[in-house]
Amino acid sequence: MSTVRSVRCLLITKKLTMKTVNIEGKVRTSTGKSASNAIRKQGNIPCTLYGLGANINFEVPESALTSIIYTPDFFKVNVTIEGNSYETLIKDMQFHGVTDKLLHVDFFQLDPSKKVLAEIPLFPKGLSVGVKAGGKLVQKIRKVKVKGLPKDLVDKLYVDVTHLEMGRSVRIGDIEAPNLEVMGAPAIPAITCTIPRSMRSKAAADAKKEDA
Repeated sequence: MSTVRSVRCLLITKKLTMKTVNIEGKVRTSTGKSASNAIRKQGNIPCTLYGLGANINFEVPESALTSIIYTPDFFKVNVTIEGNSYETLIKDMQFHGVTDKLLHVDFFQLDPSKKVLAEIPLFPKGLSVGVKAGGKLVQKIRKVKVKGLPKDLVDKLYVDVTHLEMGRSVRIGDIEAPNLEVMGAPAIPAITCTIPRSMRSKAAADAKKEDA
């Protein structure tokens, strides 16, 4: 399958700041399975803040985490603990294997001067010529891993698929994000305009007629 060349990733205007959600927690002095279970019974979730300095174990009301956990959106989280605020990203979440209930959240503290890895939602923009011709747009990758400074992170990435033809793909290596390094194998397809089976069958039948 051939590749679309020079695909430009359209970013949200740089005048807009990335969405930040604020949560407040309190330090937890006890750790371990029993202590964590006790915290959950009180309606809170055990959390850990790491990245700069010593790790901080704290707890947050489960209700405060719902809007930032059960969503495909990407944003920074401003965590306030004992009066101190930390700019963070969610780096890991643990869920119960049977009930899928949230068990633990890890937050990574951002350093304004250091690049960080993040997964940003990817969205196609525009109606491709391939779809107009009868093709089907298939998004194989929903999030793109990028590396960059915290100030350059954005809520989402848009990739222009207007000129995407049937049988062609936008690959990881085609995506351009200003001030951000797009990670991953360049050849991996991110968005593809597939040829419907009915059209492939018709093309094969027409080819046989021509050869007859």
